[in-house]
Amino acid sequence: MAILLFALVVVFPQGAAADSQTWTSDSDWLSGTLDTNLVLQGTGPSAHLELRKDDNPEWMQMAPAVVPPSRYSYCLAWIDVDDSFLMFGGNGTSGLLGDTWKYSFPNDQWTRLDLATHPSNRSWVNCAYDPNEKVVVLFGGYTGSSWSTETWEFSAVTNTWSEIFPGGDAPTGLGTSPMTYDSLNQRIVMVASNHVYYEMETWAYDAVTDTWQNRMPSVYPPYRYSHAVGWDGTRTFLFSGNDGTQLICDYWTYDFYFNLWTQWGCADATHPSARWGHAMAPLAYCEGLLMFGGSEGTGYPPETWCYSNSWGWYTPPISGTPFGRIHLQLASSPSDGVAILFGGWASGQRKNDTWALALGYVINVDAVWTSSGTPVDTGCPNPTYDRMWWNRSANPFGTTMRFQIATSPSPSGPWTFTGPGGLPGTYYTTAGSQIDPSHNNRQYFRLLVKLQQDPQADSHDAVPGLRPIHRADHGREGCE
Repeated sequence: MAILLFALVVVFPQGAAADSQTWTSDSDWLSGTLDTNLVLQGTGPSAHLELRKDDNPEWMQMAPAVVPPSRYSYCLAWIDVDDSFLMFGGNGTSGLLGDTWKYSFPNDQWTRLDLATHPSNRSWVNCAYDPNEKVVVLFGGYTGSSWSTETWEFSAVTNTWSEIFPGGDAPTGLGTSPMTYDSLNQRIVMVASNHVYYEMETWAYDAVTDTWQNRMPSVYPPYRYSHAVGWDGTRTFLFSGNDGTQLICDYWTYDFYFNLWTQWGCADATHPSARWGHAMAPLAYCEGLLMFGGSEGTGYPPETWCYSNSWGWYTPPISGTPFGRIHLQLASSPSDGVAILFGGWASGQRKNDTWALALGYVINVDAVWTSSGTPVDTGCPNPTYDRMWWNRSANPFGTTMRFQIATSPSPSGPWTFTGPGGLPGTYYTTAGSQIDPSHNNRQYFRLLVKLQQDPQADSHDAVPGLRPIHRADHGREGCE
């Protein structure tokens, strides 16, 4: 994120009441005028102004300094304890993986957790987070020679893996086993492919008692694998998949309380096409579920879909795309309003890129802050204006910050904001710029700042914003 630090430095003759002006707190910023494209963040001396978020999210390719190895068919889940995304396992270039990683979206940082105890290397592995028990539950996966029947829990509090040995029913003979958390019934619901009997099984896991229950509904979806499930806010939702001979174009909803599956069709063009290897995750922006990726058999559809109980399927107004891929996972953070995906498989290659669907900052608009209508009083009628300073902790590509100053011998104006040469169409764009001498000998001044971000900027990392003074150089000269 670009942090822009501002100070206006004015040299006055000796005896002046002040020799510089700074804006250092929320009251300072609020004393001026913010247009609708600026938002005040923080309070006190840490307060600053930022561009407002856009109305619709966009896909952003992130740029973490450390990147996990390429992979597909891994486990991914969001953890509320530290607002992180947990990733485990998958199929990598060196074989099956058993590594554990965490990703922080606010910091754009992947961190590997070197844990002595963890599930064995595996792919086609799924997991879901129970926010009440603060554990990520992982089941099954392919170990290279067989499909695992193990259940593991990752503690979000201690950052440790523990194998669980559930009492009662135990899932066996299962292949693809996507799962989601049912927040109404506080159970993890798994909809798995039984590759022995070629039918679908619905299981519920209770992390309080560490038990699995085979729900055995009387009606259930037909056999498939590489399907996706998610929680739409009221029900468990299943979409599409591959039965080994064809792609299945349908979607189903599961009511836990009534133990009831209901089928819905997807025959018209307003629904996504049949696919396999896609991913879904709850997202508030969609008012339900976000879906991306998968294969239609001949290609990898690049579009983004939302499903809402109110609106059904629709394509949101998102112009960007992570580009099509298969065997990926999605997870979402309600805290940041963001969905994350990593890697996957496309065009014969494993991938290791990180993408976020998140609200960026408005682009190609001037966000304007104007200092208070009550001008700064330099304290004497004949000041000499020196230089204008602003310091940035970073100068990201595609962000601009422009300044103008208006001066007057009277506190009531008139006020004409100008830049270099004393012209209204010019701006100070370089820190330390000499203020035009046409402003000298005018006792009062005001300031105007324009912030803008262009489409080439990363709207997550490059955020034009105003912060308090960092440094001001100044001097004094004689004043009677």
